[in-house]
Amino acid sequence: MDLVRYKLNYSGPIDSGLVWHNENMNFPDLITVLCYLRKDESIKDGNLLYRDKDNNEKKINISSGTTIIMDGRVEHLPEEVNGKGQRDLIIVSFKIH
Repeated sequence: MDLVRYKLNYSGPIDSGLVWHNENMNFPDLITVLCYLRKDESIKDGNLLYRDKDNNEKKINISSGTTIIMDGRVEHLPEEVNGKGQRDLIIVSFKIH
């Protein structure tokens, strides 16, 4: 389980430091739940990029209350965030078996 909080004040784009990854890189057979508790409307970007089964890059637009349940094999990357405000995310992974 992880809690990620960004408190921004127009300081420029902030990179998560993550590269394209999937949750099964560290532990096999996972299902991951991402629950975006808060994303202030004044925050730009900070959405979730992912690669579909054909390796095409897609984007899920994030807002307060967005919940995503994904297979641990899905490659994904958070966008940089920018602007002013707060963005809170809880990530929980569960083993399938």
